Amino acid sequence: MDNFERNPPLRGVSEAKTYNSGLWNVLVIGGSRGTGYQIALAYLERAYTVTFLVRDKSTFDSDGTIRAFIAGGQVKVVEGDALVEADVRKAWDGALKHGAGPTRGIDTVAFCLGGSIGYTWATGVTLTPHNIVTRGLQALFCSLPLQSSPNTKLTIVSSSGVFPESFNNLPWALRQATSYGLLPAHRDKRSAERLIAHVAGWTWDDARFGPIPEEEEREMYDGARGWREREGMPAVGALLEQLAVVRPLLLTDGDCMGDKTKDELAGAEPYRVETLNSTNAWSISRKDVAHFIVKATTSRWEQYKGSAVYLAY
Repeated sequence: MDNFERNPPLRGVSEAKTYNSGLWNVLVIGGSRGTGYQIALAYLERAYTVTFLVRDKSTFDSDGTIRAFIAGGQVKVVEGDALVEADVRKAWDGALKHGAGPTRGIDTVAFCLGGSIGYTWATGVTLTPHNIVTRGLQALFCSLPLQSSPNTKLTIVSSSGVFPESFNNLPWALRQATSYGLLPAHRDKRSAERLIAHVAGWTWDDARFGPIPEEEEREMYDGARGWREREGMPAVGALLEQLAVVRPLLLTDGDCMGDKTKDELAGAEPYRVETLNSTNAWSISRKDVAHFIVKATTSRWEQYKGSAVYLAY
């Protein structure tokens, strides 16, 4: 017998939490766990339709919450590889059919891909695949018809500490932990941020963001140094009005403080939203990252589109 009691009940299901009844078709890439999973739940709790792109359809077999949404028709799961353009396009097409249909389009794409952190005596801390975020963003930019879908909003979850200016503002203990445990992931995300800067039309300042050597370009990008000319890659600045980048501090599994505010739509956020992380900023819960992204895409897009922000308490 199906057991939909396996997971804790959804937070806030007894409250009315619909920011915008017109926004209801969401595609999540990298939503099987972690922050992406919380983002998907945050949309689902507000009655929006969500399509997941996952490597294995059995991912949610033991997840009572998602299975209940699948049974109710609110969730569609597309099996595929987020690094393969054809599979990313398949997820887009699946989301079109799942939501309001091609005439409506897809309201928002949440990109939250991440690899598996490991350790070996020979190499130390590793990330598998080593360029998963970079290649995933390349596949997304080159395969989805974002430029012909101007109403689609794209939110990309990156990280704090990726750039020298952000890393230097981290508290001392967090800098040490980042230097040891997150270097491979941050190397990947820095390469991915270079792609974002290209499609957003942001100037890449080597002094602020760090240079990406030719050898690293060959290793990280599909197409090596020719990634700019890769078929389907948007022109410089083409997606500025359609994207927002979120760079959270240390992620935790804590509660969603945003759900506890009296007025989610107009009230002040219980976390800081900054253009550069403060020196006393430490962490934020995955649920509050999700809270911010849902709020930004549904009621604050004019404020956050074309920007990159840091989140922390």
